[in-house]
Amino acid sequence: MMGMGGPPQPLSKRVFNKYDTDKSGSITTKEFKDLAYEMGYFLSPSELDLATSQLDKDGSGSISYEEFRQWWASDNRFAKLQSHDSEQDALYQHLAAFRQADKDHSGSLSRQEFGPVYEKLKAANATRKPLDACFNDLDTDRSGHVSFNEYTNWLVRETGERP
Repeated sequence: MMGMGGPPQPLSKRVFNKYDTDKSGSITTKEFKDLAYEMGYFLSPSELDLATSQLDKDGSGSISYEEFRQWWASDNRFAKLQSHDSEQDALYQHLAAFRQADKDHSGSLSRQEFGPVYEKLKAANATRKPLDACFNDLDTDRSGHVSFNEYTNWLVRETGERP
């Protein structure tokens, strides 16, 4: 017989609520680190930063339940968050190029700012697309700018380099 509260919450929601220790409705980087560790996955500080930026699709600085639910439903969820040194080195080089081009530290690049980043991507054989097509692929929210999270997610998707 069901309790008066209705059907039980999905496992993803129960796990999310357990690690949302401040009850903010989202999981912070520290809370996510604790979750991963308690589930047997130690993430280095760099892996943790990249993992949370990958999960935080909207760039809010924390992981919403919907973002968490999508990740939780994926196969090999933790394996996708850990990387080998060579993969991590390549990814860091691409991320450093983004930060260098982001002169105003806005967390996003205009089409003009993206030019030098694109040249580095081309030189590393990370893309063969023309500049405009590459920029449009990256600008998933069609804002006219490429955010750091859009760039990270694109790198993971297109180059197979996992944060």
